Amino acid sequence: MKKITALLIAVMLLITALAGCGSNIYYDYDITDYITVGEYSNEVSRTSTDYQDAYDSFYSDTFGTDLETKVTEGVVADSDVANIDYIGKLNGEAFENGSDTGYDLDIDNNSFIDGFGDGLIGATIGETINLDLTFPENYHVADLAGQDVVFEVKVNYVTRKAELTDDNVKRYGFSSLADYEKQADEYATKVCLIYNIYDATTFNSYPEKESDVAYENMMAYFEAFCEANSITLENFATANGLTLDEFEEYVSEYEVKNSMNFYLVVYYVLQINDVELTEEDIETKRAELQAEYDGSLEEVGVYEINIQQLAAFDKALECLTGKAEVK
Repeated sequence: MKKITALLIAVMLLITALAGCGSNIYYDYDITDYITVGEYSNEVSRTSTDYQDAYDSFYSDTFGTDLETKVTEGVVADSDVANIDYIGKLNGEAFENGSDTGYDLDIDNNSFIDGFGDGLIGATIGETINLDLTFPENYHVADLAGQDVVFEVKVNYVTRKAELTDDNVKRYGFSSLADYEKQADEYATKVCLIYNIYDATTFNSYPEKESDVAYENMMAYFEAFCEANSITLENFATANGLTLDEFEEYVSEYEVKNSMNFYLVVYYVLQINDVELTEEDIETKRAELQAEYDGSLEEVGVYEINIQQLAAFDKALECLTGKAEVK
């Protein structure tokens, strides 16, 4: 529950999107040499978690934090990001790595144990509440697994998204709020189709060279992260309930493969639609990314292969236009 545990998840998500260097990962291969894709559905439910997450992602990619406001009065809503101080107690005593101050918790997508985020919905901003929770039986810290605990949580303030209107979406190139909602819906449905294929896919093996490159880059990122935060990689692993060997195995066997899995499916979509990724596609994506950052893309961790992967993702979404059966 320490802040570093949540940072592990955040860093993993970043690496999943950006890890790797080199060129033409996956695309020079017959993807079916590595994966087996079973029968999958084109049905998409607008009430599904995948749809809602993709819809929210479209908002974030479009507006960033431009339309967010800091709220210091009222109560916490399920769509807020709450800035909190918290102390976790077991049998009345604060337990190790269970406290933090000034932590930003996304209520809708929180990475803490079940009940933590939901327990803050309706809490009064500025006040302290107690959350009576239970760690899962399989929790990675043995002393806490299955234990009943109390978290004392103070909500300092929340960050809240502004209500979308015709006026504010027009500043971002949409003709109206209805136009924005249509494009967000189309994006979310296509992303859900990729997840449908992903869920029907068996990942049999991985290109060895690309696996090695992904692992080396992920470990290098963690080492740089630890150095910047004045901690050792071993301490970082320990804070997440792992030995260094276990952490290295986790990166190799879980994070590297998860990263590769997603893009294997993306390139599979291109392959079955007989679509090639062109230099023009890559240059277009490069220009889009460059517009978001000052200085070189590599300085912010975006390498050539990342540009290609993100361009491939855009191309895969194009392939899936109009194929969803939306409920």
